Amino acid sequence: SHAEAACKAEPSPPLTTQTFPSNMADVAFAFGILADVQYADADDGTNYMHTEDRYFRDAKPKLEECVKFWSSLEPRLAFALDLGDMIDGKCSLNGRQHEDAQTILDIFRRLPFPVHHVWGNHELYNFSVQECMRIFERGQTAYYGFTPCEGFRVLCLDGYDMSPLGRPEGSKEYVEAVEYLQQQRGPEATSELNSPLNLVGDRRRFVKFNGGFGKAQLAWLRDELKTAHESGVKIITGCHVPVCPGSCDDMDLLWNYDEVLAIMDDFPSVVATFAGHEHPGGYFCRNGVHHFSVPAILTTKPGMNAHAWIEVTATHMKINGTGRIASGTYTFSGC
Repeated sequence: SHAEAACKAEPSPPLTTQTFPSNMADVAFAFGILADVQYADADDGTNYMHTEDRYFRDAKPKLEECVKFWSSLEPRLAFALDLGDMIDGKCSLNGRQHEDAQTILDIFRRLPFPVHHVWGNHELYNFSVQECMRIFERGQTAYYGFTPCEGFRVLCLDGYDMSPLGRPEGSKEYVEAVEYLQQQRGPEATSELNSPLNLVGDRRRFVKFNGGFGKAQLAWLRDELKTAHESGVKIITGCHVPVCPGSCDDMDLLWNYDEVLAIMDDFPSVVATFAGHEHPGGYFCRNGVHHFSVPAILTTKPGMNAHAWIEVTATHMKINGTGRIASGTYTFSGC
């Protein structure tokens, strides 16, 4: 594979070409990243609070432009990470969710390298969990890891592992998730589970459009991080829902982010986390880990875009941003 070829470069001359503006000859691998395409064949609109504009139709040409650009890069990227909300919940209102999902997936398939999708709340407004498992060709679990290069692991995480979304009402998973949510929200909260009304600080995260990691995923994550820590492997994670306060609005955090951060603290092997969901984007460095919320394509004005490709070395990574995504270099030795 191209990733393996890049890993074995000693160093490889192509990595010093003009295409990689950083001219980092020690690049282990590079990958593309984007979030919240949220395409729908619908007129422009806003969020329910009317605080952001949403460009539903324009998301498709933006994605096409991104795919064309990524495909032109040499040496080839190892993979792309799509951070979820590929299509909008509106797609199911006109019964076009399957066609619209295929339209977007077909654009991603033009890339000459693999795309790893993590799903978000909008996939689950359109499809059941079982349908998502089939559409995104998952095996036993929605979360998984892969090795793009010796010394690195990428973990694709399921932010809706614990959630009523995409589950049949009355099912065990649905009932347990709703009970957990109501318990965390407390008696002062409104009965509308998507509303943070009367919730304060990071308790505003206990809304239905977020989710959490279940016990099995937490145990798996602990095993992955422990193994990586013991063997000196660096981990990069992708999840639709942000896991670190400061990297997003408190209302957009993972329900049990505290448990995730505790595992990261126990086994310091994660160097960066990437999330969607937080449409304006955000960044926070905590305990040496870079936490990024990637700006949404959906809310990017026509004529602009929001995607990046990232070069990773043993000591740092360089984000090459387009449009709303800022470029920058981030070291793995601390904040």
